Amino acid sequence: RDHSLAKIVMNSGTRNRLEQETELSDGSKVVIKLSEPMKPYDVLISDDGHMVQIVPEAEEVVCVRLSDRVTMAKICYYFGTRSIPIEILPMSFCFLPDRALEKACRSFGLLVSHEFRPFVPEAGAYAHHGPRYTDVYSVN
Repeated sequence: RDHSLAKIVMNSGTRNRLEQETELSDGSKVVIKLSEPMKPYDVLISDDGHMVQIVPEAEEVVCVRLSDRVTMAKICYYFGTRSIPIEILPMSFCFLPDRALEKACRSFGLLVSHEFRPFVPEAGAYAHHGPRYTDVYSVN
């Protein structure tokens, strides 16, 4: 039996679904049933020992460049109080496209651009950190 690490490429929205049928990188189908959302690079293990790694898919995101740490803190606070998922990078951050949020960023005088890249938002205060190992149920 082959126990190599198969891959499932998922965007940020798909990684948040607790139950779904999806396709592995080798074309086989699986049903995933979880108690919490998946994180990039999680490894799921089936009852028969097959392992699957979750890989973040590139998707359209809005990236905002910042010139100083005070502005960075203010805008991240602005997004945090609205529970908007953001990915924090050195002197920049990204979020899923939203015209109102883009306008708010521009009103702060920030440089806003659209990019196509994996979106890996911050897990938040109540999330577990680090890679997890959980179950994936195969469909034949």
